[in-house]
Amino acid sequence: AYSLFPHRRLGIVGQHEYSVESLDICNDGTLIASSSHDNVVKFWNIKYFETLNVEEPVKGGKQRQMKHNLPSSKQNNAADFFADLE
Repeated sequence: AYSLFPHRRLGIVGQHEYSVESLDICNDGTLIASSSHDNVVKFWNIKYFETLNVEEPVKGGKQRQMKHNLPSSKQNNAADFFADLE
């Protein structure tokens, strides 16, 4: 998820098993729908993102700590997303 202003990453959104293929927002602006490569559709309440408390990532050292990942994420660190691919 990204904040449009000032264009910074908020964290990883979702719990899809495969990559997200499309996103859409409903007419009244309360829900986002995401569909993945396996045709699974999930709905997300936008109010959750409006009250999200964003913390700056810890910089420095060889280990990156992502302290701002969203609770809906199964990943602790965005770099781990492709860790199981060989």
